[in-house]
Amino acid sequence: MKLYCYLQLKPIEQVKFVSSIGEQIKAIDPSIIQFEADNQSDLYHLKRGIEFIEESGMVLLHIDALPNEKIGPLSKLLETIRRHKKAVCVIWEGEHKMLSKTISMLNPQKEYQLNKIDWEEVKNAFAASL
Repeated sequence: MKLYCYLQLKPIEQVKFVSSIGEQIKAIDPSIIQFEADNQSDLYHLKRGIEFIEESGMVLLHIDALPNEKIGPLSKLLETIRRHKKAVCVIWEGEHKMLSKTISMLNPQKEYQLNKIDWEEVKNAFAASL
């Protein structure tokens, strides 16, 4: 299974309920599971994300972050990726120093800036993952 995980670190009033690149992800492979969470998500919701991560072979993380937001419960998702040594690629939207350090411990195969994405490269990474 391949997983696209859209994680937002923002105040609740700025959280989007749909990923801005969800359609491009579906175009890469319609079977990709999409999961969205934010730094205020409840533990029940995050548990489902953890299950998706555990079942996946490849995780594409889309990090949409504001610099001073706390990681909060999203750290559980990131720890699951690290503990299970999942193949991961990261799409950055915004900057967050602490999260950047945390992501570096996941040893991402590739990191992209949202405005500089090579969709063909992302597609090839997913195709090669399984």
